Amino acid sequence: MTRADLETDGKERGAMRRAETGYMALLLAAALLWLPASAQAAEQAIETLPEKPVIKQFGNWNTRCEQYAGKPDSKRCHAFVDVRVGDRKERILYLGLGYMPDEKPGTVFIFAVTPLGTMLPNGFRMRIDEKTSIDGHYLFCAPTGCQAEVTLTPAQLAALREGNELEVVFHLVEQGEVKVPMKLDGFKKAFDSLPKSAPARPGVKGGS
Repeated sequence: MTRADLETDGKERGAMRRAETGYMALLLAAALLWLPASAQAAEQAIETLPEKPVIKQFGNWNTRCEQYAGKPDSKRCHAFVDVRVGDRKERILYLGLGYMPDEKPGTVFIFAVTPLGTMLPNGFRMRIDEKTSIDGHYLFCAPTGCQAEVTLTPAQLAALREGNELEVVFHLVEQGEVKVPMKLDGFKKAFDSLPKSAPARPGVKGGS
């Protein structure tokens, strides 16, 4: 294996560790449906499930903190906005932001979960006050939606902290381009309340 292969493999593992932040946030309820049948296996599985998340509101934004049962050092938090539309309140966008696990301290990433049927090659774009653009690529799709992410530069993070409006743009197969506008009221307070580091995902007990 060449050095380039090692670097690429490391980036892919890092991306998947970061992706777990958003994926875990959207699968809390679903996880309970997959407990094993035996009592011993169920007990081991429960120890690796996230506890009930703690959600706090800051204007239009919220923070979500989770940790695995019995593992206080596994606490992870991110700021987010959950955009739903229509009478059925169907999710059109879940946008979250937090510190990267197992990365350089202070490194921040933002992730977006959009509906199934998202055109993945197009990626997603964020525009802050029509001045700053942030582009991201999609990592995977799951039953809850398709997740994209991007690592933020200090300048991009500063634009979010000081900005007024944010627009997220992505493409759906049937509808074409989708634009989701949102206010940044409360974003700065929500982000500043996050722990300044994120732990690696705890090992799963009884598994490899």
